[in-house]
Amino acid sequence: MFSRLKIKLGRLAMAENEKTFSGERSSCGLTRYLNAIGRYNLLSPHEEISLSKRAKRSGSFPERFAAREKLIESNLRLVVQIASSFKNSGLPLDDLISEGNIGLIKAAEKFDASKNCRFSTYASWWIRHYIRRALDNKANIIRIPVETARWARKSAALEPSETPAYSASNSFGGRSKTTLRCASVRVLSISERVSESSEKTWQESIPDPAVSPAHQVGLAEETDSFHKLMCKLDERERQILIMRFGLDAKPPRTLAAVGLSLGVSIERVRCLQERAIRNFKELLLSAQNEMLALCADA
Repeated sequence: MFSRLKIKLGRLAMAENEKTFSGERSSCGLTRYLNAIGRYNLLSPHEEISLSKRAKRSGSFPERFAAREKLIESNLRLVVQIASSFKNSGLPLDDLISEGNIGLIKAAEKFDASKNCRFSTYASWWIRHYIRRALDNKANIIRIPVETARWARKSAALEPSETPAYSASNSFGGRSKTTLRCASVRVLSISERVSESSEKTWQESIPDPAVSPAHQVGLAEETDSFHKLMCKLDERERQILIMRFGLDAKPPRTLAAVGLSLGVSIERVRCLQERAIRNFKELLLSAQNEMLALCADA
């Protein structure tokens, strides 16, 4: 019955998308859509009741359709508001709005003004229901049944507080906790964009485990400079640092082990280590100053 209205909403939302290049997100089209729905005025409670009665009255089809169409169009901004709260959930905002619009149409079909409830309050449930259903069906690479996803959301809402209702049972509707936890995990595609405002994909943000040639050269230069500085220390100081910090590819040795190897006391090893570290720092600072002087001359 309302396929014509759905087509109209779809054309309104995507009118500008045809002007964009293939694969490019039409932020311009979405902006035009938001501007377009802004011209529809919000309804008063009295107007909602009147339109609802006219939509269900046994009059001509055009009259019933026009009443329900106005009821829907006046609440399109509500769909955008709710859809925005689901951003970064796995579907683009324009898709969320499209699904929410379907929920709005469903709410208009079922709304009963005699129940003493505002249409926006009633429609919010249907809008969220259709958006969540779309996310369950389309957002994950691995499709999870809608009912299982619904139970997963319920269990997730209970789990943080560990309420008695959650702790007393190991299952929800015949589903184990493990199953529900797995169902609540969102699977991402590495080709998916990091955000709607960025063209960068998750794949592009994964660091390359291979060491770049430039990094390898830098490591080699640092290692060479380190060995040159170590060679400027006297033999005993150098041996103490090597053994204490495991610079010979062996586990670091204790003060007692170093003292036994060198034939000196533990306290003597500690003093020599402090002196070796102090001397090495002075050598390092001197080398840095020389490098800065060379850069300044260049």
